[in-house]
Amino acid sequence: MLIALIVAIPVAAWVAGGITARIERVITFARRIGEGDLSARLNEAGEDELVAMEGALNRSAEQLGRSFAEMKADGKKLAAMLDSMQEAVVAITPEAGSMVERHDAAHRQAPRFRLVDH
Repeated sequence: MLIALIVAIPVAAWVAGGITARIERVITFARRIGEGDLSARLNEAGEDELVAMEGALNRSAEQLGRSFAEMKADGKKLAAMLDSMQEAVVAITPEAGSMVERHDAAHRQAPRFRLVDH
């Protein structure tokens, strides 16, 4: 019984250390994603529940990257379209009636209006 305990304690410590290291990598990954580094990826080596979680997190990061790229491209298209317009166009918040966006023609036609950051 004592021999089994002597063997089991180091094995348990080794297994726990491996799991802790992987969880720390997931935390680092999450921090990088939170800071805007959508290229961060986790190594999906093994065949356990943590690998399934790592794969799901990697796919989430990939989808976020695609979504942000699409939004950025759409924003550039909209900005180019608005800047090519001759008429003044402004975006007003419904809650406070504050102007939150305007393009060059709006600025030329109404320079006294100030943008409000929310």
